[in-house]
Parts: sequence; structure tokens; C-alpha cells
Amino acid sequence: MKRKSNSKEWIVLDAIKGVFENERLVLANGKKVSLTDIWRARIELIPYLLFPVTEEVEENVFEEGEGRILYPVTTDNYLNKGQMVYGESRTTRIGHFLYKGATEVVRKPDLKNPHKVKTLGYRKLVLEMKDKSEVDVVFDGNSIELPKSVTILKQSGEATALVPFFDRPSEFINILKKEGIEVYYSEDH
Repeated sequence: MKRKSNSKEWIVLDAIKGVFENERLVLANGKKVSLTDIWRARIELIPYLLFPVTEEVEENVFEEGEGRILYPVTTDNYLNKGQMVYGESRTTRIGHFLYKGATEVVRKPDLKNPHKVKTLGYRKLVLEMKDKSEVDVVFDGNSIELPKSVTILKQSGEATALVPFFDRPSEFINILKKEGIEVYYSEDH
């Protein structure tokens, strides 16, 4: 649906619960950013690790399942754009295990069996505000395609909630482009 305001024609977008409400973008923390306060948006690629979840199919028999766990890259190794876009796989001795009937994924060393970890780049969106401040938007969550009953990641005795992956930057990019707000790729990333 289109509406005219003064001499400028603009699109009225439908609300998207938890993403876009009342002409405002909704951040993961619930804070709302008005479209009228945004000057432009910059896309940056940031590296993340994607670990497969190994599932117990019968007692002490494990197979790689569909589930994945996401972690930000914490090393200082520089990755080029190609490596992040197409993904670079390497071997690791850290495994993520989902035992039959369990509600938690356990992260632990597995010295007997090598596992593959993939390094990927995900889009980080930086909203450049008219007041010269910036708001960073990254994806929500830390898990992909895990059963709904699996809610915890356990590592070194500590439990972390598993939250399904949601690509908030991509949703925002679509909204910003429809509203005619400039979205560009950072040359540094």
C-alpha cells in the first residue's frame, strides 16, 4: 500500500511481530529504532563457527544430525571475504553431542573422532543514525535445526540456553530497502 506525504511517495509496510512495529525496527533486546532516525545502514561480514551436533541413534552409536551450534570466531586469524562467504571447513577435536532422550547438547573434547567445523560469515548490520551514533544488529540465537525439546547447551559444567537462529539483519535490510534508506557493504569486510 502506498501513501503520499507532502510530495514524497512512501510505502506503508505491514507490521512484523518482534521485527517491525509502528514504523520502528525492533531490536533483539526489545528496544525500538524509528525509521525516521536512520540515515543509512552498513553491512559487514563477521566470522562465525558452525559446529554439527552428533546425535545418539542407539546406545553408544552416534551419527551427525541436522542440528548445528553457532559460535562467534574468537581467534585473531584473519579470514578473507571468500572464506567467509563460501565457508571454510577444518577438523576439530571438540564435539557437540545429543544423547538419546536428552534435552541438552553437551560440548566436550572427543580425542578419538575428528569433527568438522565450518567458518562462515554472517551479516552484521550497522544502523548509522542521523545523530551520528551507531546501532549494531547481529543475528539472534545460537542453534539451527535442533528439536524443540532441546533447550540447553552444556560446556565445562555451565549451561547456556539454546535459542533458534533468526537472521534479524536480513529482515531489517529488506525493510530499509523498501523504505528507500541506503544500505551498503563496508569495504573493510
